[in-house]
Amino acid sequence: MHEAEFDRLLLSLGDTIASSDWQGWLREVSASFNASVACLTPLRGPLETLRAPVAIGVSANMMADYVAYFHGRNTWLRRMVAADPGVVHSLRDLVPDRELLGSEFYNGYMTTTDSRYAAGVLLDDGRSQVLFDLIRDRSAGDFDGAELRWIARLAMHLDKALRAAKAVHESAAMLDGIVQSIDRFKQALILLDAQRRAVLLNARAERMIADGRLIEIRAGRVVARNKRHHGALDRVLGGAEADPLDVHAAFLDGAAPATVLAMALSPRAASILDFSLNDPRILLVFRDHAGEEAPDLATLSRVFGLTESEAQTVALLVEGLSVSAIAARLDLSRETVRHHLKRAFWKTGCHSQRELVTLINGGLGTLTG
Repeated sequence: MHEAEFDRLLLSLGDTIASSDWQGWLREVSASFNASVACLTPLRGPLETLRAPVAIGVSANMMADYVAYFHGRNTWLRRMVAADPGVVHSLRDLVPDRELLGSEFYNGYMTTTDSRYAAGVLLDDGRSQVLFDLIRDRSAGDFDGAELRWIARLAMHLDKALRAAKAVHESAAMLDGIVQSIDRFKQALILLDAQRRAVLLNARAERMIADGRLIEIRAGRVVARNKRHHGALDRVLGGAEADPLDVHAAFLDGAAPATVLAMALSPRAASILDFSLNDPRILLVFRDHAGEEAPDLATLSRVFGLTESEAQTVALLVEGLSVSAIAARLDLSRETVRHHLKRAFWKTGCHSQRELVTLINGGLGTLTG
C-alpha cells in the first residue's frame, strides 16, 4: 500500500456514498490489501445503505455457510464486538492460536477456504454497529504493522462515509415524502439553491415546464415566462431570503393562473438535504389553477361566513372571470357583484381582488385540492 493507492480508495469511497456500490469498493480494498475476503457486516441498528453482509471473495454457493459461521459460531466476531470501537485488531491479537485452532469457526470455515489471517475494526456511531474486516489466505501471510496502520486510516474515512450514506438515505426518504405530499395536493414543487438555481423538481413542476405554462428554466434558474410575472416571482423569492420565518405568496394571473409560494428551508432540513442536493435553500411551490374547478361553495361559506351569493361571486373571481363576466354569469348588475366582493373583502380581511384570490388559492385551495 502507498499514498497514491490509498487516495484512490478514498476517491472511490466518495463515489460509493452516492451509488451504494459497496461491493465494488470492497473489491478494490480486497485487491489493495491482497485479501481473499473483504467484508462489511452490520451488527446493530439501521443501516439501509448496506445489504448485510456485504462480502467480496465469498462465492454465492458459500455465502449461506459464511453468514452462519459469521453470526453463529465465529470466535473472531465475538471478540471484535467486545473490542473498543475504532481500534484495528488482527486475529492473532484477539484469539490465541490454541483457542483458534480448536474453534468451530476455524475448522468449519477457515480451513475449508484455506483462510488463516484476519484484521478488522468495529465502527460504532451510537445507533449502528458495523464490522469492517479483511481475511487472507494462508499463503498471503499475516497483516503486518504497516498494513494495520493503513487499515486504521481507511477505517476513519469509512466511518464518516457510512454516516454520510445514512444521511443520504434519510434525505432521499425525506425528499420522497415531500414530493408525495406536494403531489397529493396537486402542487408543483421546486427546490432552489442559494443562487436560485433549481436543484429538484417534482413531476408536476416538470409537466408545467414541459407544457410551456407559467415558468421555465434558464441557465438553471426558474424564471416566469410572462414578463408581467417577473416582479411577483422575484418579490416572493426575495421575501423568503430576507424573512426565512414566513411564507411569501403572490398570485400570477392570466390564462393559466397560479399561486406561487416561497419559503426558506429550516437549517435542519437544509443540512439533511445537502447530502444529496447542492446547497438547498428555498422551497418554491406553484399551485396551478388552469382547468381546476371553482372552490367548493359550501367550504367558502363555512370558512369565511359568506352568503351563497357572495360565495358564488368569489368562486367565479377565482376562476379568473372579470366583474362584468361574473355579472353576466349570475344575471346580476356589476354594482351588485362589487357589493358582494366588498362584503367578501370585509369577511376575509382582504383589500383587493388579487389579495382575495391569493388567499383562496393559497389556503382554501389546498384544503379542497
